[in-house]
Amino acid sequence: VVIATIYYFSVWSNKTNNDTQKQVTPKNEFADNLQAKINERIDWGVKYAKAGSTARKERFVEVKLNFKYGGVSNIVVGAIGFRKDKENDEIEFGITLYREEWKEQDHVKLKRRAKVWDEDTVAKFAFYELSHGNVEKIDHDSGKSIDNELAEVMIKPSEINKYKKAHEMVKKAIYSIDPASRLVSRSHVVNSFPLDKIDQNISLMKQEVAEKLCAQTPVKLNKSQASKPTPSNRS
Repeated sequence: VVIATIYYFSVWSNKTNNDTQKQVTPKNEFADNLQAKINERIDWGVKYAKAGSTARKERFVEVKLNFKYGGVSNIVVGAIGFRKDKENDEIEFGITLYREEWKEQDHVKLKRRAKVWDEDTVAKFAFYELSHGNVEKIDHDSGKSIDNELAEVMIKPSEINKYKKAHEMVKKAIYSIDPASRLVSRSHVVNSFPLDKIDQNISLMKQEVAEKLCAQTPVKLNKSQASKPTPSNRS
């Protein structure tokens, strides 16, 4: 009886500890869904490469704004593409992504009708930040052809002023958030490998992209860049 009692208590204690751990570590659905969508686009590129395409590229946009008090918002933009080098029987695959996440104060929420929180405006801000901002930007002179391809698909030269205007608008609004509540991560991965080893190398690229996107760091701003929330974009 004593042994049975001790066993039952041990099982109950472990179950309680596991349940408690599950409660204090909530599942990050956005991050999981994000990685799944990125993997889909990577697989999309592999499919076309195997089918005989010599080059493809596309933009990636995922915006999830939270309009509740104390809400957590996420922005992710980037580009994914590949180029084949038939002479060397190789493929060059490139992925560049920018992610920003922030949490509003408990008594503050975003205004739905504010122009600054329009999804297209927010996406333009992030694309400009990725290409021209203070984060580690793409090296356009790196000699890697896919880098230039990705840069071109993100922002067309004829539309640069529109992106710059959107960037200034959103930047002012986001700078009013406590920097400690803003997290930024960037993933820029470019690899070349033999066509007959594409599956093995793509799996490694997926893992590297996932690790970089999860490695979020707080944004550091100067005191002059921080301001109080304004009624025009929050309430």
